[in-house]
Amino acid sequence: MKNILLFISLCCFLGFSDLSNDKNAFPESNEDQVNFDWLLGSWKRTNDQEGSQTFEHWKKIDDTELKGSGYTLKASDTLWQESIRLIKSKDSWNFEVKGHDAVEPTIFKVTQIDLESFTCENKANEFPKKIRYAKVEKGLNAVISGDGKVVLFQFVRIP
Repeated sequence: MKNILLFISLCCFLGFSDLSNDKNAFPESNEDQVNFDWLLGSWKRTNDQEGSQTFEHWKKIDDTELKGSGYTLKASDTLWQESIRLIKSKDSWNFEVKGHDAVEPTIFKVTQIDLESFTCENKANEFPKKIRYAKVEKGLNAVISGDGKVVLFQFVRIP
């Protein structure tokens, strides 16, 4: 009986250790296979404040860089504007946000990548400290959060 338990324990241990070494078992952790193509295109926010319209546009530069822009309009006035980049630097991805008047971008380290979502963090930033993008059934959700505050941006793709 002890031999059977030892054999089963050994099989389980070896089986799980193989999973942790197999990058294909968890594709979200394989930096070489990261694909952000689900983010590409133009998006319009559906849960904006009354009278405002917010948009994001994303394009792929190459396999290591995507560029985006975001802006909010009220009538014909631009209330807010930023440029965004997802860029691979060495072995990690960064999410860079630069406001219209900013000299330098704020950099968030991408801490989690899944097939159709990613999370990035900058704990030193005042707000937000965390940004999460996820493809959802009817579009795209972006959530910014930090210090107990959470803001949801719901987007639909536009032509």
